[in-house]
Amino acid sequence: MTAVHRIQVLEREAGNILKTLGYGMVIVNDSRCFRYVTFNLTACREREDGTIEVVMVKLKIFPPYDQIS
Repeated sequence: MTAVHRIQVLEREAGNILKTLGYGMVIVNDSRCFRYVTFNLTACREREDGTIEVVMVKLKIFPPYDQIS
């Protein structure tokens, strides 16, 4: 599995988790930057008091523990 394919799978799984937590409008955006940090996912939901809660998720892939020397 290539690194690009792995990150796509992780984005999809993270998006599904956010949806189950009540977040909508999950956007995959590799090129958008917020204060010099690239985020993979952006999601939002409306709270009971009418305010909007926004979550930005950055995914990182690390090698398995047994491959770290």
